[in-house]
Amino acid sequence: MTLDKIRPKTIVINYETIVNNKNFHNRFVKLLNIGYNKPRFRYGVIETPRIKKGIINDLQIDSKNLDKNYAFITYLPYKLNDTTETIIETEEELNDFYSESKDCKKYTKKLIDNQPVGSLDYSDFETDYIIGNEAIIELENLIIKDLKKFEENFLGTVSIKNINTENEPLKYEVTAFVSFYPKLGGKLMSLMEIFTSNVLNIKKMHLDVILEHDLQDYYESLGYKLVDTIILKVDPVSHKLIADDAPLEGGIMASQDFSIGIMIKDI
Repeated sequence: MTLDKIRPKTIVINYETIVNNKNFHNRFVKLLNIGYNKPRFRYGVIETPRIKKGIINDLQIDSKNLDKNYAFITYLPYKLNDTTETIIETEEELNDFYSESKDCKKYTKKLIDNQPVGSLDYSDFETDYIIGNEAIIELENLIIKDLKKFEENFLGTVSIKNINTENEPLKYEVTAFVSFYPKLGGKLMSLMEIFTSNVLNIKKMHLDVILEHDLQDYYESLGYKLVDTIILKVDPVSHKLIADDAPLEGGIMASQDFSIGIMIKDI
């Protein structure tokens, strides 16, 4: 029997839109933390969740230019009931977004149970996305109305943040990259790069990777090259980072010293 192929949906929204929608913001942070828990639990190096204080602070996004930073969010298409009104979550549910103990394995299993590997239609995936007012309408009239249903159909996400300098006014970096569905990550990265190149006219993308998470080979397979390595020292008693100039946000705790790989790709 031939499986009916399902075409995933992707919206591109800026971080100003995310911050202005508190319910969605918290659900998005929860999903990011669960995704980052996969390497955190597997390798035991990083002890703190990816987002600890807030998405803008912990992703180190320039709060004065939120509209210049973008999230690419991919999910399975779904419909709401005709009578569905926006489901208002309790304050406890809103605040339950740290997800320190939750792993992504059960989410991947549920997705595969619902949509077996091979049943997604990836044709034109890299150029098939919704942006601008259409994306905001999708967010407000579908996703926000039932965040639980959105979470059940969430496949993955990647973000880009502006890290411009005087010499590089259009400098961007990859952040908040998680994928709950097999073989989706590379497609999502490619979509992001095509958008970044065609829409923003950015021709070079940066990313930082924790080398102890064995991700260097993966990113090299996507065309990124290691250009520098930074060793971060950790206090053996407090487990806090010792260096004041670490290229990471504050509040990180780790079980050991670890290294950050600086990688770049021409796109």
